Amino acid sequence: MVRYFIGLRQLVLILQTIRIWVADGANAPLQGSDANRKPDLVLLPADVARASKRLDWRDVSAIGEMKINKTPNTMKSSYIEVAGKTALLLYAQDG
Repeated sequence: MVRYFIGLRQLVLILQTIRIWVADGANAPLQGSDANRKPDLVLLPADVARASKRLDWRDVSAIGEMKINKTPNTMKSSYIEVAGKTALLLYAQDG
């Protein structure tokens, strides 16, 4: 049996790289923007996803949208909606 011993520093680095998809952004608009956008799914660092604070665009790594109907009209509006949310995600990133 192989045992791994890691220190607190290595554990923090591992937790910072783990990301989790959550649907918490679908209920309330994310902070960090003047626009009230609520993405269906957001990819967050594990430590942020487990915190009980309100989500912020600066913490989001990626977004996902769930759609039921696939018609030309809803597809076009979906692309526009996702483009707006993607712009907010990029605007909130550092640098």
